[in-house]
Amino acid sequence: MSALVIIEIRVNQHLCLVLLHVSLRRLLYKPSTDCLIEQLYKRNLFINQYIETVDVFGLHRHTRERFMSAHLLKHDVALFSLLKPSLFMTRSFFTLLVSSLLINLNFSVQAQSVDFKPVWETDTTLRTPESVLVDPGQKVLYVACINGSPTLENKTSYIAKVGMDGKVIQMKFTDNLSSTKGMGILGDKLYVTEMTQVAEIALATGKILNRYPIEGAKFLNDIAIDSKKGIVYVTDSNDSKVWAITNGKASLVLGGDPLKGTNGLLFENDQLLIGNGDGSLLSLNPATKQLSTIAKVSGGIDGIVALGNKTYVVTEWAGKVWYIHADGKTELKMDTSTQKISSADIGYAPAAKMLFVPTFFHNTVKAYSLK
Repeated sequence: MSALVIIEIRVNQHLCLVLLHVSLRRLLYKPSTDCLIEQLYKRNLFINQYIETVDVFGLHRHTRERFMSAHLLKHDVALFSLLKPSLFMTRSFFTLLVSSLLINLNFSVQAQSVDFKPVWETDTTLRTPESVLVDPGQKVLYVACINGSPTLENKTSYIAKVGMDGKVIQMKFTDNLSSTKGMGILGDKLYVTEMTQVAEIALATGKILNRYPIEGAKFLNDIAIDSKKGIVYVTDSNDSKVWAITNGKASLVLGGDPLKGTNGLLFENDQLLIGNGDGSLLSLNPATKQLSTIAKVSGGIDGIVALGNKTYVVTEWAGKVWYIHADGKTELKMDTSTQKISSADIGYAPAAKMLFVPTFFHNTVKAYSLK
């Protein structure tokens, strides 16, 4: 289903809501049939012509939506100008109106999906890649490579810098790390989890600037950044907790039930999304500690990326990649678990609509184009 069709569905849904509201207030309008049909014909003709020609220009989706809405508004103003007041509405019309509204609502929810098209896969020189982070400013990928087992004793982990084409730019941008996993960028610093601490790295040089230990930490995993407030959020998978580092000081955000095996993190619209070990995608308001469930998949959630409009892609480490619809419906898009190819902490480039999947023991990163 194309974005253009979805736009039209949304516009029709809005019109149905307006008509239903007016009808329920006993202000139904009865138009002149011939004029109304003519106006609807013009409106739909514009839509058809638009759908056939707009993709030639390759406009960004939000530009297309604004262009579409502006032009449809002209047709809808003309349409509503044809309506005349009536003192009552018929039961048949009311039934038809409600049915149309429900169809539009259901169609708009179900229509939005995404297809994954393989683009490239790196060679196997990346050892145990666990996390991919996109740096949109420099148009590069940072890949956290555990380089062995995720243990406290492992001091050979590193971060590689990889191009958007999958070519390794610098194998060891930063090395001498311990079991590196989730990453995040705040200003000109790169943050990465080690087992019991978070390392702060200069993006310009790859040099380790600071390390921030978290008291009692057992298995620090993913990172999410609140760039407005300068907060680095961190999960501890073995202790089922979420921590925050502000100005170098760590504080507990949340722990205990229902958190269990907390892993993936994403900060979006002042909400902290948490991938729980039971497969739940949770949404936390850090200020109020209010917690809600967005969706649930079959296993613990490792990576989380936002595609926009409250849709997400999440991964299970064992090899499953899920698409989360805006209504919370889950759709399994890939499953490489039978091949023993993992899907760990993913990265996403919104401008290119590219998803990057680290395969852990398979020692590669795979890139997919999302359509």
